[in-house]
Amino acid sequence: MSSTGKFLAVAVLSLAFSAPAGAQAPQIEKNVSMKMALMIIEGTLEQCTKDGYKVSVVVVDKAGNVAASVRGDGTNPHTMEFGRLKAYTARTRGQTSLKSRMWLQSVAACRSRLATR
Repeated sequence: MSSTGKFLAVAVLSLAFSAPAGAQAPQIEKNVSMKMALMIIEGTLEQCTKDGYKVSVVVVDKAGNVAASVRGDGTNPHTMEFGRLKAYTARTRGQTSLKSRMWLQSVAACRSRLATR
């Protein structure tokens, strides 16, 4: 095969493999829907009320933006901001808020041990 023939063969193959890349479907990102966020809020408020806790609930989406929030009856004003920060931290760390809390407690314990040395 001549060099011109090889060049044409490579050019045709590269076009054949690059064409599907331009025809790809848009990327679909799964995120929390409003219905799901409201269900999370409702379930959380119900359980916490049963357990005797007064809470505010904040649900964040995949990007860490507030999807929905509600301030529970009898809660202090700062609980909304703390809830947002807690949910954002859990989301950006890729952990549940319980794991984030446990991590923060272990950091505090390490700091207190270092302070007593």
